[in-house]
Amino acid sequence: MNMKQKLLSFCLIFLIAATLLPVLAVADSEAAETPPQDTDGYYLLDSAEDLYWFSSYVNGRETNADAVNARLTKDIDLNPGVSFAYDAETGKITVSKGGKSFHLGSGLKGTVLGALDDGETAFSLNPWTPIGTAAMTYIGTFDGNGHTVNGVYVNDENIGYAGFFGLIGDINANNHYSGHVKNLTVGENSLVLGYKCGDSGSTGGVAATAMSIDTLENCINRATVAGKSSYVPFNSSASRVGMVGGIVGCMAGKAENCENYGTVVSDNYAGGIAGNLTGGRTNTYAQAYVSLENCRNYGEVYGNEDLVSPTETSGHAGGIAGNSGGGDTAGCDGGIIAGCINFGRVRASGAAGVVYQAREGTRIQYCANRNEIAATLVSVGLVGQIDWGGCTLESSYTAGNVTLNGKGGETAVAYPIAGIVKYFMEQYPSYTVKKCYNDNDVFPCDEDGTLAGANINMIECYSVATSVFASGEPAYKMGSWYDLRWKQNILEPYEEGKIPEDYPNITGTRVVSYITHYCCHTDATNKNAHKKSFYSNLT
Repeated sequence: MNMKQKLLSFCLIFLIAATLLPVLAVADSEAAETPPQDTDGYYLLDSAEDLYWFSSYVNGRETNADAVNARLTKDIDLNPGVSFAYDAETGKITVSKGGKSFHLGSGLKGTVLGALDDGETAFSLNPWTPIGTAAMTYIGTFDGNGHTVNGVYVNDENIGYAGFFGLIGDINANNHYSGHVKNLTVGENSLVLGYKCGDSGSTGGVAATAMSIDTLENCINRATVAGKSSYVPFNSSASRVGMVGGIVGCMAGKAENCENYGTVVSDNYAGGIAGNLTGGRTNTYAQAYVSLENCRNYGEVYGNEDLVSPTETSGHAGGIAGNSGGGDTAGCDGGIIAGCINFGRVRASGAAGVVYQAREGTRIQYCANRNEIAATLVSVGLVGQIDWGGCTLESSYTAGNVTLNGKGGETAVAYPIAGIVKYFMEQYPSYTVKKCYNDNDVFPCDEDGTLAGANINMIECYSVATSVFASGEPAYKMGSWYDLRWKQNILEPYEEGKIPEDYPNITGTRVVSYITHYCCHTDATNKNAHKKSFYSNLT
């Protein structure tokens, strides 16, 4: 065969191979057709091509000062027919499509994050590039309009901020510009893997990082989220703190009315809603209002279960947040976690139903845990560890079992309300723990009624039976804070159509009042003799 024939044969083989490669969704904003804009200037997105165009357009802007708004008009699937499932026993993620499957590591149970099982062959998937990067963050409003984006697949070691959105807002938390994401669902047939959480990145289902005055509102995550994360050292830069969360990895703004149903996995810090909640900033600009409000976690949360010291930095998980508080010396407020309830199981070396590590003045109010918390060393129903700067924990309850897996030996501890308080710089942090309850039928306390670890003093905290919860007494006694208060349908008195509830909730149910009746007597002696006080939904 002469040189010309060899060259023609090579070109033919190359063309045939190229036609067999999977066709990926359009990822070039110049190649794709620009979506139409509504009268208010929002881009209207109704296809996978539109989403890829939008991501490329946002990430390719010349300046962060350019706000870009968009609105979904349809449900969109980026990888039709694909599903992802996490196996907690093996630590592997099964990727399936059309009868074929392969397995990826999660970073737990001896697996390597994102590593393909030996001997397996992976089929091609359409990769997603998160909207917003460290160089060009997302600024503007993205309205999901009640729609779902399914088939989101992020698996790239070169992506520092892994999520449907990458980095939203001002990376330095200086409030120069902000982003707003609302009414969006990331579908269950989605997988987000994050590799650079340790140094300069984070991982979340809806967003990797939201800084400054940014908000996430009415967002839902159903994706499996797994990633590497790191401890938040003292005086760390908030924008460099990496953790893993169902809704958002690192939050320095406000998330409200958000729900997570996806499995969350991390080797270090993991949270059902947020991996890390921090008000840190890097200079003297006004600090953002930092909060998680009225959020719900239904997904299982996993951290490393290997045996480590309770003060070491591996394997910590919280039903709502892994860590709250931590940033640089210009400000590292832990923010507010209010009206949030965990319904998902939490497993790690150190695990807690609401927040594992709380510090820098974090306020945890009107929160609850309703599922099992299982740990190797520190297992706690509400807050696992109180660290530097302290926290306030009040008007919250736990009605989930608190268990130990037996690997921690005699040093392992389990408490319903608060776990350990960290001795830092030769002193204990200031804190307040009051008006908190444990369901003693679900998790019976020790004979001495221990509700928290050593050196933690509590005010008006109790362990009561499920029947006491059902009576409405804890809901009433936990009180109210601004527009937050526990509500509950209680059995007595009977009302047509009312379904009694065993435990209080924040939304959708009725206020509990404490009523005193004196029957029909008018004189003081008989009135007091026949006085009857009870809890009721009637006023």
